[in-house]
Amino acid sequence: MTPTLSTQDLVLKELRRATRRQVEMVSDLQTVQMSELRHSKHTLASCQKYLDGVGRAGGHVWTINLVSTGEHIGNVTAYVDVPNEVAEMSILIAKDFWRRGYGLQAWQAVSDWLLQTRGGVRKIEAGAMAINEGIIQILRKCRFQLEGERRSHFLLDGLPVGLLHFGRFQ
Repeated sequence: MTPTLSTQDLVLKELRRATRRQVEMVSDLQTVQMSELRHSKHTLASCQKYLDGVGRAGGHVWTINLVSTGEHIGNVTAYVDVPNEVAEMSILIAKDFWRRGYGLQAWQAVSDWLLQTRGGVRKIEAGAMAINEGIIQILRKCRFQLEGERRSHFLLDGLPVGLLHFGRFQ
């Protein structure tokens, strides 16, 4: 079961049904510029297929909502590899809400829940484009350590960019 998580400014709630807001965020090219989501066209149906797949795999998807207004400003996903006790996390924050600390609060809440409260997860992994300073700062502040790099893994606007792999143990 995916719990509701709270921080000072946010409430993270389970996302089971695709919403127009979700489609709007994943369709915004600036919001997804550092994500593999940038390669696809997104619809309610494609977003629902994604949510169903995460659920079938035993993972979790949360909406990130502002406490002050209830506005849905992003999502956090955690795929859980139960046999290996490893989770892989990702986050998406709508561009209008960048650089306000919301990504850090959401990432910290989910990673703490996975490692401490939920039990069964001994490690969390995350990947980031080597030029994505925002998520790299979040990962470092949340005690994730760089585990390796795939050089020139992505093509971003035709230019090769590395993929950094981060991990955090209990």
